[in-house]
Amino acid sequence: MNYLARKTRGKSRPGRLRLLDELLARREGDLLTMKEGDWDSAVVVDVGLGACPWTTLELASVCHRCNPDLAIVGVDNDPVRVKTAQRYESEGVRFLEGVFAYPVDGAARLVRAMNLLRQYPDELRDSALAALARPLLPGGLLVEGCTDRTGDTVVARLYRLHQPTVEERRIRLEGILFATSFRRGFAPAMFRSFLARDRLWTQGAGKEFLAAWIRAWEQERADVAVGSSQTDSELFFRSANRLGENLAGTPFGVESDPTGWANGQMIWRANLG
Repeated sequence: MNYLARKTRGKSRPGRLRLLDELLARREGDLLTMKEGDWDSAVVVDVGLGACPWTTLELASVCHRCNPDLAIVGVDNDPVRVKTAQRYESEGVRFLEGVFAYPVDGAARLVRAMNLLRQYPDELRDSALAALARPLLPGGLLVEGCTDRTGDTVVARLYRLHQPTVEERRIRLEGILFATSFRRGFAPAMFRSFLARDRLWTQGAGKEFLAAWIRAWEQERADVAVGSSQTDSELFFRSANRLGENLAGTPFGVESDPTGWANGQMIWRANLG
């Protein structure tokens, strides 16, 4: 069976990727606005449309606030979904059939592939990531991960394309985003169900990182004075800050981002290659 060509579930709904879109707009403003050389025509690609292209249209809205001239391309391997999506095309937004064999002319600055690879077997993960990153310009970003059905819990890997020589192109895991809307409360263990089932999380660095965050969260809860309380957003902020302090000087720190922490977003900047 050709897993890379199989049909996915198509369960996307409006707002499912809003937390991710907000972070990308804030963190990747330079990437979205670069216009020198090949960047002038570089597109943003959203892989996997779902039954209706709501999340692609929402991504386009966020990107166009940063750069009104950006072209957004949504792709899916289901021709029925693509035909449905094409009813929503407008200037700067188009939809094409394809997934891993991109029907995209030119290069891409950002590729978003959410709630996609989790449906594929682990042994195809590396080849799928390489295919997804193929159209990226050096310095471009591949975002891959998983959310819950409503978009209130997000885990996404951020891969940057590096090209140290003309012949060599490779993607490097730059960080892993954890985000919550707090609608389901907050505890670091809530992210466990949305982690990729690979060695990073079943053993080694990922498992240790999540355990360290749980300890920091428990310490913050224990430090609350008798008779007082902390909101979930305050616990997120304080546990992220404590985790950063605990991991300072190690290869497994977190990105210092008080604005993100206050909004339930944290990036683990592990040196994972």
